[in-house]
Amino acid sequence: MPLPRLIDIVSTTSSGQIDNSPVGAYTLAINRDGSQIGFYSYSTTLFSPDPYGGDYVIKNMDSGAIRALTIATDGNLTNGRSGGASDAYNELAFSADGAAQAFGSTSLLTSVSDTTGEDVFISDSTSLIMASTVQGGSALNRYHTSTPDLSDNGNFAVFQSMDNLLNPIDNNGSGGTDIFLYEKSTNTLSLVTGNADGTAQATNNGNETDSLNASVSNDGRFVVFQTTSSSLVPGDTNNYSDIYLRDMVSDNTYIVSITPTGGLANSSSSDPAMTPDEHYVVYSSSASNLVENDDSGHDVFRTDINNGVTRKVNTTADGVAVDGAFHAQISADGRYVVFESTATALVPMAGDSSVVNKVFVKDMKTGSIAVASVDANGRVNSQSAYAPQISDDGQFIVFTTASALISNDSNGLNDVYRVSNPVYGMGSNLANDVFTDSPEFEVWNGADGLDTVVYTGQRADHMLQKQSTGYLLDSDSLSSIERLQFWDKSLALDVSNTGNAGQAMEFIGVVAPSLLNDLSIRGLIISLFDQENSMIELSQLALNLNLLPHANSTELANAVYQNVIGAAASQEMTNALVDYINVNGQANFVATVAGLAINVDLVGLSQTGLEFI
Repeated sequence: MPLPRLIDIVSTTSSGQIDNSPVGAYTLAINRDGSQIGFYSYSTTLFSPDPYGGDYVIKNMDSGAIRALTIATDGNLTNGRSGGASDAYNELAFSADGAAQAFGSTSLLTSVSDTTGEDVFISDSTSLIMASTVQGGSALNRYHTSTPDLSDNGNFAVFQSMDNLLNPIDNNGSGGTDIFLYEKSTNTLSLVTGNADGTAQATNNGNETDSLNASVSNDGRFVVFQTTSSSLVPGDTNNYSDIYLRDMVSDNTYIVSITPTGGLANSSSSDPAMTPDEHYVVYSSSASNLVENDDSGHDVFRTDINNGVTRKVNTTADGVAVDGAFHAQISADGRYVVFESTATALVPMAGDSSVVNKVFVKDMKTGSIAVASVDANGRVNSQSAYAPQISDDGQFIVFTTASALISNDSNGLNDVYRVSNPVYGMGSNLANDVFTDSPEFEVWNGADGLDTVVYTGQRADHMLQKQSTGYLLDSDSLSSIERLQFWDKSLALDVSNTGNAGQAMEFIGVVAPSLLNDLSIRGLIISLFDQENSMIELSQLALNLNLLPHANSTELANAVYQNVIGAAASQEMTNALVDYINVNGQANFVATVAGLAINVDLVGLSQTGLEFI
């Protein structure tokens, strides 16, 4: 069942008084469970000390406490505007627990000699550091640096900068904007938008290139961004802004915004956001060839990095695409996507005006879609709503609007609202939860859905034991948890003939038994089952792709028998199998044999869990 409808106004004093100063319309951040909200405020009464013209603040939704974020290390007032003053999107980011924050500011927060414009800072309860310095911190950047993203663990930050001194190989000029990755634990800075030969991104037809709006994975390995550069990947000749994914370990760069056949987009793509496990990327695009039969205009898309499948997000509950969607964000499990749109046909509502920007949320599993920016009576916002963010667990959505969504909001100014996700847990499948482990002993109970616990460190750093009621990982008790995620690989615990991971192994055992130990193949097939493809559907896909010889029933029978048993079938066995195929169909035959798990030890794998990447 969906959560009870909750609507909270965030931009209030600790006593709940609504302030009569506007908030920045486009800069918001939310932590994993929605208990901490960050926003940009011009108020001089919400918190102490007073800001200089406007600064970032954090509201604790449980206690009501609110505090200024951009306070200098000496405790003095800020003396310059922060990035939110420019009303840019994505200028503030939180770690999953909200304990660490990344933001842009022109204030002299860490150095009295910093007179260079906007810098990117990372703060937590014990430190405030400037991330946008020349490698090793030897000098300050000279040009505008902004739009940070922060990894869930707070150790990695990515940002964009016009400076050409942040890295020795960045020599493409101050007119172009590059993406940089900062690792806090090692105090190192890396150029993300570099070519494979170690040079910086080149100009595009003589014009300076811009790489913008980066998002980083939890382990810092993958960075997604938009770019107009044509030199980062060979063959990028469309002269549009594309969405790229950079692997910082292998130094490989890939285009995400491609057609189903691997071709280039026929128009620009922008504003990417990535799940912490780099499984999904959402972005906006006006391209018409990213999905088949696309006849709408500017849309939001979600691409599954594991299998390359791209889906349009701005569709009705019946799957009909409706034009006009922007600025998407995604929950940690990739299930829920929030975005802005003025469309009235996505969710027809009384009193809805096409000129009003609304916040929508789409459930990519069930197809359900709803307007999140409504009041307690279900009336849509009368003033535009902007900058939606969604908590990692998918339960809460924040946005700004000048509409009065609660009865005592009478200031007529932009305020920050937090609302419960109106489609959370709807449909036959309850929500997929993503939990982040802490150093303390935990009891994790995922209940229904596909649930994940994210751990720090490598898989080898943790000990897993099978228990009668679940699993014990180190000292944590796990019940109804299907996935464990580590920095180097993941572990599936639903290794049974009814679990997705067990069915994945059964399927591989029939189609390609030589690949049973391939961790990436495991991950691909598990993801297809996680997307609710049935065994018969995947069996038919394998036949369509000619992964199994099947020109006739005899050929398929012999191929499957050889794969499963490891020897040729007798004529008598072949005849029996052919009879079954002729009656039940080829896909049904493959699915039925897979379900027998003859050459896969599911019992043994259930003791250790199934590793995949």
